[in-house]
Order: sequence, then structure tokens, then C-alpha cells
Amino acid sequence: MGSDAVARLQFLILGPLEVTCDGERLSVGGERQRALLAVLLVHANQLVTKERLVEELFAGQPSAGAVNALRVAVSRLRQALDAERVLDTQPGGYLLRVASDQLDAARFEELHEQARALMATGDASAAATRLRQALSLWRGSPLADVALVEGVQAEVRRLEQLRLSALMDRVDADLALGAGGELVGELEALVDAEPFQERLRAQLMRALYRAGRQADALALYRQTSELLRDELGLEPSRALQELEQQMLLHDPALEVAPRVAHRAHPSLPVPPTPFLGRADEIAELTAMLEGSRVRLLTLTGPGGSGKTRLALRIGELQAGRYRDGACFVDFSQVSDPELIAQTICDALAIAEQPALTPAERLTRWLRPRELLLVLDNLEQLTDGVDQLAALLAKCPSVVMLTTSRAPLRLSSEQQYEVAGLGDRDATELFITRAHAVAPDAVIDSAVASKVCDRLDGLPLAIELAASRSRALSAAELLGRLDRSLPMLTGGPRDAPDRQRTLSATIDWSHQLLEPDAQRLFARLSVFTGGCTLPAAEAVCGAQLDVLQSLVDQSLVRSDGERYWLLETIREYARQRLEQSGELETLNADHAAWFAELLTAEKLHKHAPPTPRLNRLLTLEGANLRSAVEWSAACGNYELLARLAAPLTHYVWIRKGQLDVGRRWVELAMAHLDDFDPWVAASVLDAARALAWNGGQAQLATELAGASAGDVARAGESGG
Repeated sequence: MGSDAVARLQFLILGPLEVTCDGERLSVGGERQRALLAVLLVHANQLVTKERLVEELFAGQPSAGAVNALRVAVSRLRQALDAERVLDTQPGGYLLRVASDQLDAARFEELHEQARALMATGDASAAATRLRQALSLWRGSPLADVALVEGVQAEVRRLEQLRLSALMDRVDADLALGAGGELVGELEALVDAEPFQERLRAQLMRALYRAGRQADALALYRQTSELLRDELGLEPSRALQELEQQMLLHDPALEVAPRVAHRAHPSLPVPPTPFLGRADEIAELTAMLEGSRVRLLTLTGPGGSGKTRLALRIGELQAGRYRDGACFVDFSQVSDPELIAQTICDALAIAEQPALTPAERLTRWLRPRELLLVLDNLEQLTDGVDQLAALLAKCPSVVMLTTSRAPLRLSSEQQYEVAGLGDRDATELFITRAHAVAPDAVIDSAVASKVCDRLDGLPLAIELAASRSRALSAAELLGRLDRSLPMLTGGPRDAPDRQRTLSATIDWSHQLLEPDAQRLFARLSVFTGGCTLPAAEAVCGAQLDVLQSLVDQSLVRSDGERYWLLETIREYARQRLEQSGELETLNADHAAWFAELLTAEKLHKHAPPTPRLNRLLTLEGANLRSAVEWSAACGNYELLARLAAPLTHYVWIRKGQLDVGRRWVELAMAHLDDFDPWVAASVLDAARALAWNGGQAQLATELAGASAGDVARAGESGG
């Protein structure tokens, strides 16, 4: 890596530790190298002595061994960075050379200082923009995935305090621009997180007052006074006392009217936990919003896939591009489509005007503004979303980013399906959330990866599983996920009820379905690994439009050829099927369908193995296994024989799974007299092939002779 390449390195510590070069993430080695890099970054451009590094990173080791271990760690880190000029060895220690534009924490502090200078000159609008840019650099808790030593912990605490300070500065800027009611939700969350921060409480009082909620603002002052007195033995600050008096006197100074050029920025709520991962999705969505004239972008996906968090993150990153910022509107508690406009008016704190309908008030307010509206949870309101199309037509500078488990089906809509997290992001999320409840837990990342894979990479499922880490190790948790839904409960108390268990999340979608769609949804759980449309029609009585509605609701996935349910969703559907009383009938129809499929392919007559046939057997492998197991369990031995005999030749022998073949073929052999001749012949032929491939030539010869009569009778009967 030459000198030009060095300048392209980026070090990210405002979240999990990352190093990138030209946008590509670099691996900086194991836990020791990552901890070393964290210390060097905290002291970037400063000499860090060997003695200090040994003390922080290798406490408890013999001094000679620790020094050698440090040399090895430095060498490996330098190799990972591939840049001698970045990590210098100097007399007595090491120095990491990092320019201010290469470290996200340095950029954050620089933007924060610029914003404060702008506020001092009275340019609140520019200050708010800088602060939003600064806060958008945060991806989570600083160095969230690094085992922190004391020197790094102090820097983490300092950065977190700076982040809180920047948040409060941004709120001050918004208040200076005339914001009010739109800040209430965000400030309430911040006050809950920082209950003794008087500045936040003063900001919330101002926002409530501006929203016409003077009584609530004064009640908050009384609560603050009691809290400070009871918990800290203090009285409210003089500034807070003066603010109360201003409110009692209705001081006109509290009602700051923003100038047209400096409109207030609506705000987005602050999520209770850091945003992790999704770099590819963020890049794609950013390109869609910035690179083309997309004005209605809908994030679709199953419940728990993280649509809301992703939309909030995009809103946070994009807010600075809009003169009037971004506003979040939650529709999860709205079931009447007639309330869409009113709900948006409430979120934007648009005052009542008796002569105008909510839609008219909203249109008048939005028409001159440049704004990003983040509209969340619209799936139950699709009958009324034509109102959104009308708003877009009349408000040319408004863009909508919506989330819904089903497409809105508007002509201006661009859909984006939010899938589960990739392996790396999912594992990082699990470990981060697990450490939040069990800081000392030692988590094997390979086991965590398996947990996340079993949970389809769904962020909600991963977070609920990680919340069990105080009581269960990752390995113990993995062992209990054969039945995952009972484990995936106990979400945060401040989360909506439908997000406190995975079952409740799926149930929200299920309740929106028509009865025939609910019935088909349950029946589709009989398939393992998905199915084709003909299979769904034959086994489940599926109608294409009903099946498509399940795809639209993000309960069923489709690639145009096959339909399938995510495993966590399939478990829920399976419970519904069991409750319906149709399970055994569906299992029988399922096994019969796949037996007929093998017969139609003439596998009992040794049809040649074509690429199409091999692909079919691969795609249907899980269904075929479950059909075999059900047939054996319920005693339908002829159905078992029709499945096991061809699978012996085309699957089990080819994969060297002779024991699997013997298990099922021997069970079928015990019932040969009950089979049609052609079925009996195919079973004997399968037994012969297993014996021959198992080195039992004599047995194979005997079985070939025994099957001769059945083969002849099978030919006579047309089998």
C-alpha cells in the first residue's frame, strides 16, 4: 500500500470498530489486535509507550512474555493495515498517524465545534445541518465490539457525553428555528434515558409549551423539582425556575416564530439502542433517493425484519438534504384509513383550523416545504393510501419513505424488500445485544452465527434471543431453538406489545389476512424448504391470487419459481395448522404428492439422471425427507416404499448415505406382500442396490432373484 493508499484508510470508532480502505472493510485481526488498535486510535498521533500498552493489554502476564506478545500484536496489526507509515515504531513506543478526516470521532468533534460557532453567530439553520451531519456518523456505542481497557473506557465515556451534548445542541438549534411539538417524542425518550439532565427537561418544557400543552410543561417542572429534591437533595437550577415563571406569565419570547428562510426542522425519534450493520442496504437506498427522482419509497418485509430501524437510519442520514428536515409518523396504532391525514398533522404539530379538513390543512402546510416524511407501519391502511399519492401530486418538494409489510400499490411507488441481516451483521447484532444484558459473557462468534442463521437473520428475533444471554450461553440457546417461538419473548417494556415477542409480531400480520389467506398460510407450513405453485395448488388448495396476497404481506417469499416461509414464520404457521385440525390430512396429501412426483418422473424405472432431474431432487430434498419420515411414522408403508425406493438410487447411494437408505428400505421390505407388484419390485431393486454398493454381492444376487417375479408382474400390470 503506497502513500496515496494510506490516505484512503478510514477508522471508525463511533460504533463497532471498523477500518476501511476505498470503502472496503479490512480485517484487522483477532481480539488482541483490535484492542491494540482501539488504544492507538484513542491516542491517535500521540506516542503510546510500550509500558502503557503492556499494562493495558497484557496485565497479569510475565513482563518478558507480555513484551513479546505486544511485538507480535503490533506486527500483525501493521500487516493488516499494510501501511508502515500509519503505525510507526518510535523510541519507547508506537504512534498511529491518523488525519482528522480519517477518523470518524475527529470529524464528529470538528462538525460539533463548527455548529457551536454558527449558533454563536445566530445561524441556527446552518448549525442544525452541521449537527445532523455530526450525529449521522454514529453507528452505535463507541467501540462496541472491543474488550475495553481502562484507558479506552474513559474515551468512550467522553465521546458518549459529547454525543449527548451534540443532541442537546441540535434540539436547541431546532427550538431556535421555531420547532415545538414535533420534538416532544424525541425529547421524552431522551429524558427517560437521562432523567437528571436539566437541560433536556428545559427543552422538553419548551417543546410542550410550543405544542399548546402548557399544563404538561408545568407538570414536568413539578416532577423535575420533586426528582431533584428526593434523589439529589437539590433545587432546580435558576434557569429552569425562570423558564417556569416565563410560562406562568405567557412570556411572548417563548413563542419564537421562525423566519421563512429558517424553517424549523421536524425531528426523528432517537431509537433506544444503536443502529448496527446494513451498510449495503443503506448505500442502495441512499442511491435510490439521491440518484433518481424517487418520491415514494416503500420498505417491505416480514415483521421483525428491521424496516422501521432502517427507515429511521435513512431518515437520519437524509434529513440534512431537505430544507425542512425529516419527520417520523407512526401508524401502528391507527386502523382507520380516514385518520391518515390527521395522524400526519398531529406528528407535524399542525394547528387545528375548523374551516379546513385534515387533508386540506396538511396540503397547505406541506406545499411550500422541502421535507422527508418517514411513514411507518402502513400495512393495515392500504385502502386509504391514495391520500398519499394526492399529497405528493400537490406538494412537489415532499418525499415519502414508508414501511409496510405489503406494497402500497401506488403508481409512484418504488419498492425495496428488507431481507434478514447478513451473517456478519447478524452476528455483530447478537453479540452487541447479548453484552448489553450480560457484559461479562464470553460469546463464540461461530455459535452466535448459527443462532442467527436459525433465526433467519431477523433483527427482532436476534434481539429477543440475545436478551436470554444472562441465563443461557449462545450454545445453550442454539440447542433450544428447535422450537424458537417460546424462546423469543421478553422484549423491552418500552417496545410496542407487538414487538415484545416474535409471535406477537407475526400475529400482527396474520390478523390483517382474509380468512382464506389465513387458511392457506397455515397449510403452506406443511412444506419444508418451500414448494412450487402446482404443489401448493394440489396439497393446499392454493389459488394464485390468495398466494400472491401472502407474498404481498411478506409472510411468504417467492423467487418466481418457488414459494417458501422463513423458518421462524413457518413455525408460527405450523402452530396455526395444528390448531386447525388439518395437520394429518395435509401431511398425507403432502407425502402423496411427492410420491406421485417421483413416479411421474419414472424414477422407479431408472429414468436417466438429467440436470433438470438433479436440480428437482436438490430443491425438494427437505420435502422428500419429511414425506418419508411421516409415511413411516403413520404406518403408510406403501407410500414409504414409493418414496424410499427411487430415493435410494438417485440420492442416498450417490451421496454415500447407505445407512439412511437401509433404514427406510428395510422397513418397507417388511410389508412387501401388501404392495402392488411394481412397488414391491422397486423396493427389492433398491435393497439389491444397497447390498451391492455395501459390498454384499451374495445378498445382492439373492435379492435380484427374489425380485424377478415381482418385476414380471409389475410389467404385466403396467407399473
